[in-house]
Amino acid sequence: MSLSRPIVLRSMSCALSLEADLRRELLQLTCQPVACAVEVIDQDEGLLPEEMSVVRNAAWKRRAEFAAGRSAARRALGQMGEPCRPIPKGNLGEPIWPTGYGGSISHDDPFAAAIRHSI
Repeated sequence: MSLSRPIVLRSMSCALSLEADLRRELLQLTCQPVACAVEVIDQDEGLLPEEMSVVRNAAWKRRAEFAAGRSAARRALGQMGEPCRPIPKGNLGEPIWPTGYGGSISHDDPFAAAIRHSI
């Protein structure tokens, strides 16, 4: 299940605009390096095997939210030069960031966003 192509393209354009706005706002709020990414919640694909095991039995909507959030998180890490890697889920549902990083993942249909910073 996924959105129709015109809706996805319009949503992707909005996501890129939101990402640029978010980046500008973050730069005004902090002096430390911060990366952010916004993704469209439109498919439940793209999870790494370690991430898929967390939502394998979840409803399509939850898998799609989780996939978009993890994709945004990996893109935010990539903006800081980090390689693509799984972002596991902690016992309280929090993302487990690689050593030396912190951040947050949020989703509210139709977008998911991730903000990442160095610790």
